[in-house]
Amino acid sequence: MTISTEIKASGMNMRHITAASQVILAAQKRGTTLAAPLAMALEAQQMLRLPSAADDPEKDTAAPAGATSIPGTILVAVARALREQPTGAQLLEGLDELGELSVCDGEPAEIASWVAALCHLVHLDNIPAAPTVVYRAEHDAIVAGLYTTAEAAQQHCEALVSREYPASAAVVFEWCVDEDDVDRPGLELDVRVDGEHVSTGYTVTPLEVAAAYDPDADE
Repeated sequence: MTISTEIKASGMNMRHITAASQVILAAQKRGTTLAAPLAMALEAQQMLRLPSAADDPEKDTAAPAGATSIPGTILVAVARALREQPTGAQLLEGLDELGELSVCDGEPAEIASWVAALCHLVHLDNIPAAPTVVYRAEHDAIVAGLYTTAEAAQQHCEALVSREYPASAAVVFEWCVDEDDVDRPGLELDVRVDGEHVSTGYTVTPLEVAAAYDPDADE
């Protein structure tokens, strides 16, 4: 089956496809090969218009699944900005500059300035901050330390346990999930010492740190 036959059989619009092909070919001749710039070339010719709620009044306009979370909100905002002109070009250029600064260890102030500018461009100035999660290393409710990663908290526990055994002992660390906390499971440390299984009582517990006081949180 030829391409034209396949297009006709699928009900696609041959005129639209031909026009889009010409735009893509012209962009490729200019050296453009990446998907995003090719899509931008199509958008510049207004060939990427999707049906809107106005086209179909019965269409469900609810937010797509995952869009209500903070990462979802960010992705939806970025996707919408990329679909617009000239916002899409500005966003791609800004992301490229930010990426260059990030991989080249740019000045934190300059990186922060680009982040703020891009957030403003895609209307994310007032997005709520994501709750901070810290990891508490502890032993029988005695806190050993708080860390921003679970790995760091685990290393602290392992170091404390290692001090309890002579250097000649063969100690193997085994971390298992605490199944008692379904919502935010922690980690429990067991060891095998010279082949014998021992429960240490050390745990790593993830804790959500609020950015502001919530008077209803205690209710």
